[in-house]
Amino acid sequence: MPTTPPFLDPLQIIDIFSQIKTATALHIGEDAHIQFANDAMLRIWGKDRSVIGKPLKDALPELRGQPFIEMFAKVWREGLTISGSDTPAELHVDGKDQVFYFDFEYKAILDENGKTICTLHTATDVTDRFLKQSAMQQADEHAAFLKIEQALNEELNAKNEDLAAALEEIRATNDELHATKENLQLLNNELDARVKERTETISFLNQELEASNEEIRASNEELMASNEEMLEFNRQLTVVYEKLKISQDEAALAIDAAGLGTFDFDPLNNSFSANDMLRKWFGIEGDSVELEKALQVIAEKDKEKVRAAIAHSLDFNSGGDYEIDYQIINPKDPRPRIIKAKGKTHFDIDKKPVRLSGVLQDVTEQVTGQEKMELLIRHLAASEQKFRRLIQQAPVAINVFRGRELIVESANERMLEIWNRTAEIEGKRFDEVLPEIADQPFIKILHGVLDSGIPYHGLESRAVIIKDNIPHERYFNFIYQPIEEEGKVSSILQVVTEVTEQVNARKEILEANTRLSIAMDAGSLGSTEVDLASGTMKYNEQFKRIFGKTANEDFVYSDMFEAMLPHYRDKIRELVSIAKENHSIYKGEYEIMWPDGSIHWISAHGRARYDDQGKPVKMVGVLSDITELKADEQRKNDFIGMVSHELKTPLTSLTGYVQLLYSKAQKSGDNFASAALEKANNQLKKMTVMINSFLNVSRLESGKIHIEKQNFDLSGLVSEMEAEFKVTANSHHLIFEQNGEVLINADRDKIGHVVTNLISNAVKYSPAGTTINITCKKEGSKAIVSVSDQGNGIREEDKDKLFERYYRVSDQSLTIAGFGIGLYLCAEIISRHNGEIWLDSELGKGSTFYFSLPL
Repeated sequence: MPTTPPFLDPLQIIDIFSQIKTATALHIGEDAHIQFANDAMLRIWGKDRSVIGKPLKDALPELRGQPFIEMFAKVWREGLTISGSDTPAELHVDGKDQVFYFDFEYKAILDENGKTICTLHTATDVTDRFLKQSAMQQADEHAAFLKIEQALNEELNAKNEDLAAALEEIRATNDELHATKENLQLLNNELDARVKERTETISFLNQELEASNEEIRASNEELMASNEEMLEFNRQLTVVYEKLKISQDEAALAIDAAGLGTFDFDPLNNSFSANDMLRKWFGIEGDSVELEKALQVIAEKDKEKVRAAIAHSLDFNSGGDYEIDYQIINPKDPRPRIIKAKGKTHFDIDKKPVRLSGVLQDVTEQVTGQEKMELLIRHLAASEQKFRRLIQQAPVAINVFRGRELIVESANERMLEIWNRTAEIEGKRFDEVLPEIADQPFIKILHGVLDSGIPYHGLESRAVIIKDNIPHERYFNFIYQPIEEEGKVSSILQVVTEVTEQVNARKEILEANTRLSIAMDAGSLGSTEVDLASGTMKYNEQFKRIFGKTANEDFVYSDMFEAMLPHYRDKIRELVSIAKENHSIYKGEYEIMWPDGSIHWISAHGRARYDDQGKPVKMVGVLSDITELKADEQRKNDFIGMVSHELKTPLTSLTGYVQLLYSKAQKSGDNFASAALEKANNQLKKMTVMINSFLNVSRLESGKIHIEKQNFDLSGLVSEMEAEFKVTANSHHLIFEQNGEVLINADRDKIGHVVTNLISNAVKYSPAGTTINITCKKEGSKAIVSVSDQGNGIREEDKDKLFERYYRVSDQSLTIAGFGIGLYLCAEIISRHNGEIWLDSELGKGSTFYFSLPL
């Protein structure tokens, strides 16, 4: 006889695990005490075996402040698995802190009761892989940035060339303005010199006159005696005055010739005088006018600026300089003028201002001309940029072919993407950009458009474009639009839309329809399309065979309902009506009678089609004969019912024996036997619940389950269930929100089964220590019960299937026993009470199950 090979002892197993290349460790408790670590894990940690038995935070103190210690605690508490890829970790290895990258997994190893016994820790050092990938990614990004920068530089150079001509014109205009400015500057300098000379002469004469008056007062007799000398002095004074008069006339002539206005402001009486030009500009009458009246002509935006400039000039510390530009609007001549003012304040020996004199120049034409030129340049630049942006941002591919050589110009990003090229192709020939196009018809078509001047439209045209040295078959809709210059076609505008996906999708749809037809024939499925207005039907041969019809017999929509057994007709019509109204799929199972009198089961699925106004016009459906399937289900249910019933008797006896033995072990103080018998009794309870569930399913589907209704308080029933679970499920916090008495007429035991199942599921599928909220309240004509947990939640695709028989959610992180019949039984019980059952759930936040019953 074959012999069983000897099992390895624990030390041999540990020794084998120590030699595994994958870094592996076992941790115990929330502090992750190191129970075991193989050589690969110790190398990663940079530690020796002295760390065995220590908490992780003491063995690797550098992990403090990093998330890993908390992850170990969470895995231990909640019995789950945490994993990561390319995760950075800072470790103290070879005497220094270093950053490494790992693929890791922390997995809770659970006992049969779902309690964590240890944490399995595996890790792989992927630092080299991660750094290489990062370097490659940075290199790719750098290359992409260089291409973008090159394209932008080329576009900027083109724009700079376009602006060069405009700048040349501006330069010429500036040269003219500069020449005019220099002429004006010379006149200003000359005027300043003459005003200064005049002022100095008057000041000198005043000083001379003052000295003479003193002498006259001191020696009147001497003055009378020297009358001839005085006459000579008067003659000299007259000569000086004549010279000064000539200088004034020359200055006035120069000012008039230059079109300048002059002013003379007296700060003592706050008024000024002006020449004819200035009075004309300001609309002033009379020789003198107050400053505030003159300021009324200045544009509102410039008034305060002018006041500040005058005040600044009248301050001795400013040097007396006055220079400002401002706008005036004369009511008599509403055309705005831009004035440039320049002057100088004169001060007495006490540093007080006595006179502010200066000139004004009309610079309206120079300023407006320059502004118009700048505005024109900005508009031209904006228009060109807008046009280029429109082409570049167009949702379709656009470019221009110039000349017979088909030089590529203005290819936008979408076109470059289709060609798999960059902006460097600008200015190259089409056949140079895409060499593979030479053997395709497009160049010939483009030359035909150049010769004929007639646009060409291509629809779903096939083109082979090489990408990454691999030819790709693609399809395009395009237009070749000729562009005329001086009556001759010189360029072609190309507008392209790629339709490869649409063409391939149409091909796939044709192939899918073929496969569907084959599948329906292979699966013996009948298909139909019903015109809801006329009642006419289109169907395949299998559809007629399902209803027991021959190939030559006609079949209309009403015949389908006539074939149904009467008690199904209203239900199926209601399902079809709901599907049409909700734009949903109807699913139904019903019995039909063939012409020969035999009964057959049908499974039907259908959906409505709608017109543009959303009105249902057709109903399409698929049917299958499930008679044999129903017979198999009945045989299976009968077998399950029989087996479950036969198992109950020995199971009851076995439970009694186990409980008797448990009582004796308790009395004898045999702790090992007590613990083992307690676990056996728990397993027997689970088996009893499972067998009862199978019996209930069998009875339900055989129509043998009975609803015995009575009047009772639903809130009181829920309160009883909650009190029981507080004793048996003390790992969770149960909170029941009561809202007064809720009287209903229902089967109390079966509704209690529903409440028990929902609370039990909440306990099983949520972490220990979390809260379960239960409510029972009235809403309108319904009583509503809800049970909320703080578990992982349920995916959207699982929600509709959760109440189906034997359905189990596949991605539960915890291994929980069950056969997927609990919620199915709940749904059937609630349905037989004319109620509803549903759920709300969000991944990571928990679930809430509801059921409602009529009051």
